[in-house]
Amino acid sequence: MTVQEIQLIRIITRYEHQILTEKEIEEFNSINGKKLFSALVKNYGTGRKCPFYSLVNKGIKFNNYVGVLSVGNVQINILPKADRDDLNYGERYVKNDEQESIWQNNLIKMLEKALRLKINWTGSAIQHLSKNPILDIYLYKFIDEVEVLVNRGLTKQYNQTEENSKALSGKLLFQKQFSKNACHLESFYVRHTTYDYRNIHNQILYLALQKIINITTNGILCNKSRELLCFFPKFDDIEITDDTFHEIQYSRKSEDYREAINLAKMILLNFSVGNNQGEEEQVFALMFDMNALWEEYVFECLRTQMRKDGYHLTRQQSKPFWELDLSHQKRTIRPDIVCESKTSTFVFDTKWKIPGNTPSDSDLKQMYVDHSLFKDVKHTILIYPEIKSFTQSNYLEGTFFDEKGGKSSWKCSMMFLSIDNCENNCKTCEDENCNKNPHWGDFIKIHI
Repeated sequence: MTVQEIQLIRIITRYEHQILTEKEIEEFNSINGKKLFSALVKNYGTGRKCPFYSLVNKGIKFNNYVGVLSVGNVQINILPKADRDDLNYGERYVKNDEQESIWQNNLIKMLEKALRLKINWTGSAIQHLSKNPILDIYLYKFIDEVEVLVNRGLTKQYNQTEENSKALSGKLLFQKQFSKNACHLESFYVRHTTYDYRNIHNQILYLALQKIINITTNGILCNKSRELLCFFPKFDDIEITDDTFHEIQYSRKSEDYREAINLAKMILLNFSVGNNQGEEEQVFALMFDMNALWEEYVFECLRTQMRKDGYHLTRQQSKPFWELDLSHQKRTIRPDIVCESKTSTFVFDTKWKIPGNTPSDSDLKQMYVDHSLFKDVKHTILIYPEIKSFTQSNYLEGTFFDEKGGKSSWKCSMMFLSIDNCENNCKTCEDENCNKNPHWGDFIKIHI
């Protein structure tokens, strides 16, 4: 990517579930606006159905995904937005720098925690990352994983190599020797075994590092990628498809590569919205399901804070609740988070939405089934994001009725946890009267 191309890259900011119209794209980029919108429309209908946005009259409406859509030299940042008090979804976007900053920081915080990143947001790094932090934070995670592998030592394997050599080393291939070296008796066509870094795991990381240099304008990430490339041998370009990653096998030596390979998959395949190869303007996406991101964020915050007090948190323990007798096909239910101690068990279910002061019927029915299947569970908790303009209390408790119409011992509570207040991963709080619930674990333990 040239300096001129870097300077031409522009960023549009929108929120989940909001509409971006064709007219707004054309106003934003008067030269290529029609091409950009046409690319979004074309790629929506190619390949698998696009989960990131849907088509509306002369526009696109974003779904419950946040992240980055890249179209040509324009990058569309889609931010989370739980507070709808100052944002009319579906109407023309009104720029609000303060709100953008708040929700961009919230998204960065959630990605840091969910992806288990440790980033120093100081000095010149924050200036570079702030240009497109959503994309850069993902690439930072990948580079961090590769750096760990390089420091440990890249894995090697035995490879068979066939080549013309001036020395007779290995097995002489007579048929190819006669056909290729009939006039070059000083050469030997041999096959020999080498023990080197040439394997599919290293090759995928190598190609992903090369790709980063072309897809980001962040000088720090580009320089770091070039530094890491020095530790890899030069690989030939190969075609990487989804099948390539399905066929990868991990051994004891390569198991540490699994996380980096999963990250590289999104970089190399660009999480393409559709089969847009050959299109004049290609659409690529780095998007995260907001429901899954909120669940992962809550789990990581609670896990690190509650385990020191003897609580053990696990993810999605599947339980069957129905089976088709003839075919033995089962249906299962999986609560988001199961919290266990020596004396009790609790179920947490995360919901990225605003329920008001009462949960929906579907949420309550799901909690009722959890009570029925997990016999030791006496208390289930629905966890929502705390929004000041909608939330009167950050904890509301309810009780299920039994089959006789009386109140049972089964509790189902609503809990509203703040994102943008105190840091949720802090270990101590200097202000004893801090009411910003910096410690989610302590806040939950008070009520359970």
